[in-house]
Amino acid sequence: SVTVANGSTHTVTHNLGTTDVQVVVYVNSSGSDTNAQQIHSNLHVSGSQFDCGALVTSISSNSIELQLGEDGYNDISNGGGFTTTTLGGKFIKVVVIG
Repeated sequence: SVTVANGSTHTVTHNLGTTDVQVVVYVNSSGSDTNAQQIHSNLHVSGSQFDCGALVTSISSNSIELQLGEDGYNDISNGGGFTTTTLGGKFIKVVVIG
């Protein structure tokens, strides 16, 4: 188990033997996949930059390093608006496809 928090860094082992991979990160308030949402990085809104989401900072043939946003993540509503939400107390799921 790891602590998921704003600004934390995580290394995920994938052992796919290639750096030609796609990475998708989901966040949820529980360990369940139900209602999990995909998170993105560095959303720019009205000239302001929020350091939100997840960013792959390093990749090798068997692992990736993931940096979580200092400001948390953007919780997108059905109407298209968003709320910046802390990652503390959340669960992340990292899907690596190679």
